Amino acid sequence: MKKSFLSLAFLLLFVSGFSQDLKFDVHGKYRRAVHKETLSSAKTLADLISGYPSNWISAYTSVEIIGTSGGKTTGLTSTDELLTNEQHVLLSSADLCTDVVINIKYIYNNGLSGKVENNQIHVTLTLIPDVEAVYSGGEEEMNTFIKQNAISKIPEATSKKITGAIFRFTVDENGEVGNVQLTRTTGDTTTDALLMETLRNMPKWKPAENADGTKVKQEFEFSLNGARSGGC
Repeated sequence: MKKSFLSLAFLLLFVSGFSQDLKFDVHGKYRRAVHKETLSSAKTLADLISGYPSNWISAYTSVEIIGTSGGKTTGLTSTDELLTNEQHVLLSSADLCTDVVINIKYIYNNGLSGKVENNQIHVTLTLIPDVEAVYSGGEEEMNTFIKQNAISKIPEATSKKITGAIFRFTVDENGEVGNVQLTRTTGDTTTDALLMETLRNMPKWKPAENADGTKVKQEFEFSLNGARSGGC
């Protein structure tokens, strides 16, 4: 009897744990975030880019700021690290959850070769809400929901083949999850459908807010098996 009990316990452990090596993460859809206040108060590139290496630069060739305001994307160019009035206005009026792209072309003295060389810096910032959306029950409860409704149901043979998958979704002004999209497949259509259905059925979130308390939508990504993706 004892032997049978141990065998049953081992079987249950095997069945419930075969997908535990699958890693997943839910995060805002961005790599570098910036808030409205930072964009509105910025006067130089150093105000926008953390750790900006101004000491590397001998001279500027061009500085391009690309932003989206009122649904229209515009690029404005200057010749040094000081933002022009036009660039400042563009940044101050940038649409929420859009990207601000900074392209810097410059000349620097290569200390190893002793030569003057051309180089460039490319930075993308995403304008995010002042208060980001969060799962109402907290991160631990969200992880439990995803594990119970999706991860634990992925067969062992399938889980071993997954090398990285990404899904996007939106949390709207009411905290509802919607617009679930597949960005990178797991390689298995059944598993893709399971994960999309689980994300669609997530309980309400606390919606994102602007500084004045206005509720706004925010985009998120769900990545599986350690794939890094990017809330707005």
